[in-house]
Amino acid sequence: MRSILVSAFDDSGLDGRLQVGADIVRAFDGHMTCLNATPYEMAVPGDIYGAAFAAMIPVMREAAEELEKRVSAHCSKEDVAWNFVNQAGTAEDRLLAHSALNDLLVIGADEPRLDGKSPSPTVSAIAVKSRTPLMVVPNDQKSFPIDAPAVVAWDGSTEACNALRAALPLLKRASKVYLLCAKEKKQKRKFDFPPLDGANYLSRHDVSCEIVELPESKEHLTKQLLDGAALREAGYLVMGAYGSSRLSETILGGVTRKMLSDVKLPLLLAH
Repeated sequence: MRSILVSAFDDSGLDGRLQVGADIVRAFDGHMTCLNATPYEMAVPGDIYGAAFAAMIPVMREAAEELEKRVSAHCSKEDVAWNFVNQAGTAEDRLLAHSALNDLLVIGADEPRLDGKSPSPTVSAIAVKSRTPLMVVPNDQKSFPIDAPAVVAWDGSTEACNALRAALPLLKRASKVYLLCAKEKKQKRKFDFPPLDGANYLSRHDVSCEIVELPESKEHLTKQLLDGAALREAGYLVMGAYGSSRLSETILGGVTRKMLSDVKLPLLLAH
């Protein structure tokens, strides 16, 4: 993970995302690109001749310049390679485009343009469209503990396999890796790979792990995963991002959607 893309939207979680990106870049001796998307093309209702929008452009440019100063002030203290990019367009489009040549996209959990409501439509859309893994960061995140224990939500699905492979560089740095597997009486479908296959894959890359079977419970799987991560003092959680092709719930599946509704710790997602 030597090329990290960070969403540089000016919100309360920006410093946390910059710190997470810098910590990962430092660990892998990489480079961090901080991207801000400015929606110049947006329309103003009733503004037939574009006068109101034209008046907004200098304000947007000034805001972008102030944001670059804020990003620069933070990154200049981190002793990492970085650059700032400001582009016209929506956050979803610009982040998707730039993620194609990055190893990881660091993004906030909330949707700033919708008063911080979660789950973020931008995160949801990118999670199922991007082939680059996402690190979804809580607003109050202070750093990224590269050597902390890591928890993987494992169910043997294609999405979980993709997430496991995407997280491999980080898992190699973790002090301990746990595969958390939910035990269910009635599974609607047979998953592709059993827990042991995930452990075998990691062992071939010199990563040892402990398989933990979560007991049957009336609690939502999201709570079980978060409780399991907290119990093991995990620094982050790895999981597959399920799309509507598997579970028909708007854009994301139930567990993924609920996890993104209240992000407690960094989530590495891959679809």
